Amino acid sequence: MSKHLRLLFIAPQGLGDSLQLTPLLPSLRRNHPDATIDVVVLRPTAEQLFAGLPDLVDGTYHLPYWSKGIGAFAVSLAKFAASHRYDMSFLAYPAARREYHVLQALIPAKARFAHAYGKTPATSLGWPLHKRRILPLAAVSNVLRNAQLVNAAGLDVDLAETYVIPEQWKGRRLKIDPAGAIVIHIGSVNHDLFAGKRWPVEYFIELSNRLVQQGRRVIYLSGPDERDETQAAAEATPGATIFEGDLAETTSLLSRATLLISNDSGVGHLATAVGTRTITLFGPTPPEFAPFGRTSHVLRPSACPPCFDLLRSDMSCKLAIDYACLRRDLPVDLAESTVLNLL
Repeated sequence: MSKHLRLLFIAPQGLGDSLQLTPLLPSLRRNHPDATIDVVVLRPTAEQLFAGLPDLVDGTYHLPYWSKGIGAFAVSLAKFAASHRYDMSFLAYPAARREYHVLQALIPAKARFAHAYGKTPATSLGWPLHKRRILPLAAVSNVLRNAQLVNAAGLDVDLAETYVIPEQWKGRRLKIDPAGAIVIHIGSVNHDLFAGKRWPVEYFIELSNRLVQQGRRVIYLSGPDERDETQAAAEATPGATIFEGDLAETTSLLSRATLLISNDSGVGHLATAVGTRTITLFGPTPPEFAPFGRTSHVLRPSACPPCFDLLRSDMSCKLAIDYACLRRDLPVDLAESTVLNLL
């Protein structure tokens, strides 16, 4: 069956969501060694991820939806669709935007598999979506949701224990030694009010200071979306340092650290991929988005239902109570006790 099997995975999101596709790839490759496995991505970090897995992925194709606008995206999609044909295509979770479903519809495939997202484009775009199977969303990890798409196609997969990342991301030489340090990442994506996923910066500062007073070493991990806040936090934390690097450098830092404390972000998934103990602080997003692996620990004590809804264009607090799930229900004392229990 696998000799001429051509499979396409569409991973439209960033690094964290794209990582949640990787645990099924090793088994898929073992079970179908002669199959062609391609991945279409819309973000450069996802391109770096899949392009770095040549033993598992035959071709990685970046369509510049986010970086160059709809015109360049349409041209690149037309060229790709004209030159590629697949037996099956899979729209990886999460993918609620109408554009993502159009993308899957326009790439030729004998069968297409995707998830239902409430009143989804799957029904309103019925004309090109023949031979398409829509799966209901189960309250399980996003990794399992992706595996269910493949199972629905009759392809059995055994999931890896955690994510698969490029070997070249590991072991990079760094200017600082993170051994024994606690890494803290105060950021996350910030478009469409997604910064609402962030634990308050002042809480991170208070927690960091308590850890420093207990003799712990703190490294703040920074990125372009939280550079100013990270600088301010480091200045308010005696002895703390700041680290900012590319994906390989960041992975190497995380792999040698004792613990990562972060918001719901791709960094938490990356730390779990290298076996580092990870505490991710969840509020508006549901635990199904948590990092996948034995070293992942999710802290979401709030009884308030998650605000996150893939069909909404933002993540504003539905109850207009200023994200009490993070600000009220996840105090510094609780975060500190969780850290100390792990250490």
